[in-house]
Amino acid sequence: MFSTAVCEQIKYYIYCLVDPRDNNIFYVGKGMGNRVFHHARCALTEPAQTSDKLDLIREIYSECQTPPNYYILRHGIEDELSALQYEATAIDLLSLVKPGQKPLTNIQSGTYSSTKGLMDLAEIKRIYAPEELKTALPVMLITINREYDRLKKQIKAGEISDTERDNEIYKRTRAAWKTGIRRNQAKYAVAVYRGWSVAAYRIHHWMPSEIKGRWAFDGTALPNDSAEYQELVHKITYPSIENYKAPQNPIQYLNC
Repeated sequence: MFSTAVCEQIKYYIYCLVDPRDNNIFYVGKGMGNRVFHHARCALTEPAQTSDKLDLIREIYSECQTPPNYYILRHGIEDELSALQYEATAIDLLSLVKPGQKPLTNIQSGTYSSTKGLMDLAEIKRIYAPEELKTALPVMLITINREYDRLKKQIKAGEISDTERDNEIYKRTRAAWKTGIRRNQAKYAVAVYRGWSVAAYRIHHWMPSEIKGRWAFDGTALPNDSAEYQELVHKITYPSIENYKAPQNPIQYLNC
């Protein structure tokens, strides 16, 4: 659910519900506040109601024990009429998509795409309700800007699943780094994209990487419901996101 602060700022938005089993978009809607979460709540709390949408959501819960994936297609829309037009355009476009269809070949993204276009819930929270990463845990921050940019393009093109995305983030975070013995003091590694923590891992041990003079760690991703995850992930690690500059050294330490 969005916080009160997010609900007050996000205005009208267009959202879609995605089946996590095959990344298929199965519903597009318009809303304000926490409307995006209404369908899943209805599917669980009102079993007498039935529709293709609600039945599919129940099927997802039954097989995956999770809700659908949520994406905000467009946000910060000032008036309902404009929101309705955005919604209609998205529905019309997706109604034309056929199985096996290749991604769009547009050279340019849509208007305001980089600032008000497709984002997941974590990115929405980064804009409207940012929290600074404050922790007493011994942490190594690892900036993966370039690698994550490539990954976002694959995600947008539908080339990889959410599970593959998580595995790729781990691969891009664990190796291969120039780092001294200080690395042994860090118990957690946090992947950082443009000053925003996107994943965290418990470090088990370090080893020489395939690149001479560089190191890699073996670790496990922190469970989403763990206290450490809540403390370390989806937080700001840079003083000002608006004036972000990539650090000269991709490795930074906290409490080490």
